[in-house]
Amino acid sequence: MNKYFFCIIFIFGYICISGCSDFLEDKPSSTLTIPSKLQEYRNLLDNMTVMNITNPLPQLSADEYYIRDEQTYQALGSLTEKNAYLWAEDVYGGETNFQGWNVPYSAIFYANNVLEGLDKMNRDLVDKNEWSEIYGSALFYRSYAYFDLVRNFSPAYDPASAGIHPGVPLKLKAAIDEVKQRATVQETYDQLIGDLQLASTLLSHVNRPMTNLNRPSRPATFALFARIYLDMGQYKLAELYADSTLTTYDRLIDYRSVDPHNINPFANLNSEIIFFSSQAAVYGFTTFPGLNNLQAIVDTNLIALYEAADLRLPIFYAEKSPREFYIKKGYSPAYPFTGLATDEVFLIKAECAIRNGDVSGGIKALNRLLENRYDASFEPLAITDPAEALGRVLQERRKELVWRSLRWQDLKRLNREGRNITIQRELNAQTYVLPSNDPRYVFPIPADEIALSGIQQNKR
Repeated sequence: MNKYFFCIIFIFGYICISGCSDFLEDKPSSTLTIPSKLQEYRNLLDNMTVMNITNPLPQLSADEYYIRDEQTYQALGSLTEKNAYLWAEDVYGGETNFQGWNVPYSAIFYANNVLEGLDKMNRDLVDKNEWSEIYGSALFYRSYAYFDLVRNFSPAYDPASAGIHPGVPLKLKAAIDEVKQRATVQETYDQLIGDLQLASTLLSHVNRPMTNLNRPSRPATFALFARIYLDMGQYKLAELYADSTLTTYDRLIDYRSVDPHNINPFANLNSEIIFFSSQAAVYGFTTFPGLNNLQAIVDTNLIALYEAADLRLPIFYAEKSPREFYIKKGYSPAYPFTGLATDEVFLIKAECAIRNGDVSGGIKALNRLLENRYDASFEPLAITDPAEALGRVLQERRKELVWRSLRWQDLKRLNREGRNITIQRELNAQTYVLPSNDPRYVFPIPADEIALSGIQQNKR
């Protein structure tokens, strides 16, 4: 399979991490030795260009931006960028080596090699705590990669159909040439949840670490559990893990201390990040944040949600021309942040508490976030109606988690429960519509992967 072919470099050496000094205290050194020592396995997992990268398609396809005109659209950098914007049936247009499929499977390949290598070690001859830490990290990365794959290449999780609908191939061995057909959605979730459960018992960092946020920690496993169970609609478990996360770490940035005129408002290692990942470094014409991005204009309906006292408007966006806003850099120094952070966890807590019947608890969690997002005029919300409370949380989720590849998944899960959200684009006097629960919410598997492995393609 092509996703493993280019990973064969693992057998001969490591890719030295470059450009990641903001996130790593010690940069792993290159070597031409087959890994056999704990530090060598740790170095492999520290390769952020593989282990901390997520699919760009959710950002390309979501309703957070629009392209001004046909001329701008035609100037986009690739067919994939153009086709994903308009939800075309053929997303890739013949382009190959799609990172949103290949890189997660590369991370899985790396993780499998680490797990197999550690299993062969004599644990009496190595530091047992370090062995457990690296083993738990490999399981976390594998779980993280499989969740990124299944939420993009499979339908929204539904317990009634999860045992029937195709998930993704489950590669659990360090074998380059092994061909696996697609597991079911249920089998895929069972695998990634099992990996994460074991990881949570092995990772020794019971608190959020101050450095090396590219590495997993126990709070990161709790936050990922919360994200996964929210996606699955298992709100009691999602709230439980949100609580577990916030019990160990609940720091929020007071946006009154953030300079709204700064084009890079946030430090690379800001205090809300629990685990760092970012979108694959492709399709910069539409997804790359910054004032030089003249192609992607923030959706006017999104901008209209921010009140005058909401500090997120001038901090997140810049107005380059009247009523045309562009996204600034967020919690990542380059391509969009897609990792785990406390603001998302507070929103998961708020949503799930309300869905679980605790409206006051949900509004309390939401107020904790909003008091750090509004100016001094903010007065805590006092909503008691469950439907109104849930609506406000979902609105704040949309306003807070912009450009993080989360909106697309929210559309899938909210439409699954019957909210019937339809999104549309206007381009060259033509309207493109994506109805709720449309098959195009599930991205196609790249054609070169289908040709090599013969796995089942998604219907579009």
